[in-house]
Amino acid sequence: MNHKNSIIPKLLGRRSAAFAGMAVPLLLIAAVAGCGGSSSPARTSASAQLPSGFSRPSAGVVQQIDALGDTVDSHTHQPAPAPREADISQVTIRKDGQNLVFTMDVSGPLPDTRPSDTLAAEWGFLLDTNGDGKPDWGVYARFPVGQPNWSWGLYNQINKNDLSDQKFPGTMTHSGTTLTITLNTAAIGSPKSFRWMAYTDDAEAPVQGQTTPEQQAGDLVPNNAWPAGSEWLPYP
Repeated sequence: MNHKNSIIPKLLGRRSAAFAGMAVPLLLIAAVAGCGGSSSPARTSASAQLPSGFSRPSAGVVQQIDALGDTVDSHTHQPAPAPREADISQVTIRKDGQNLVFTMDVSGPLPDTRPSDTLAAEWGFLLDTNGDGKPDWGVYARFPVGQPNWSWGLYNQINKNDLSDQKFPGTMTHSGTTLTITLNTAAIGSPKSFRWMAYTDDAEAPVQGQTTPEQQAGDLVPNNAWPAGSEWLPYP
């Protein structure tokens, strides 16, 4: 895995190997199990294998409730505190005409601008559309390193193309504790089904004289997901 383009090469986080190689890469670059993910097949075929809290409330809607207080250190994967806005309580994906609507609820209010004690933060969904157990697309919203305002986009792991902000084929909004990203399905090849996971990551601003964050922690849905695990959630 090539980290040479990283603007923060020492911040080797958990999940965004799907985003590695960007000219201006996202905060998270997976260091666990390399970039290839788990060699085990992704597990979504049998309902008995789905985690507790997963449901299909109606046609074209999937939902996963996540326990609060289950954030982990992005490097060691051991329990670690994180800001409330990084602690996922529920995620939902639903079809709305030609769009997919990704909704993430967290336990604390989402800020309008990057908090002063945060180096960078990210909320996102990774999508496996070809069934190989690795992400093909990433849909994200984030505070880039050192930037005060939100950014959002769609990243293609295959050709490394990033459609961010005004180029993004959809919308991003946040209100209170809810983040909503709407994406035109044509942008990811209009798949009838796919597998997915959701994540957050928050890096605290480093103390004076240091270059790495005091702590980097976040949440993951499902808990045993790529790359350290093989678990994905199905849509629909």
